Amino acid sequence: MIKKYTGIETKIIERAKGGKGKLLMEQYFSSDELKNGIKMLSIVKLEHGVSVGLHKHTDNSEIYLILEGEGTVYDDDKIVILNAGDAIYTPMGHSHSIENRGKRILKFVAIIA
Repeated sequence: MIKKYTGIETKIIERAKGGKGKLLMEQYFSSDELKNGIKMLSIVKLEHGVSVGLHKHTDNSEIYLILEGEGTVYDDDKIVILNAGDAIYTPMGHSHSIENRGKRILKFVAIIA
């Protein structure tokens, strides 16, 4: 299955997982399209001050791969700054959040499995 960028819809999600502001999400593949345990593949964009709120993964895992910008990540009990090329894996049973405290747009790939 091939997806061309020109056909990808951008969704605006307000206060994602109880976070701040509005994020933009380009969902390339949904759980209906994917098989073998992958539930979602998206590119997420956060303006300065926008966040995905702290949430626990009770029935899935998630990976964020930072493409651009800088994100402040809460990873269970620690806070870490991630930059382009960095990644975070949040396995089932663990919690995370991410916030753009930088000056540029924070852009990352989000994969839920």
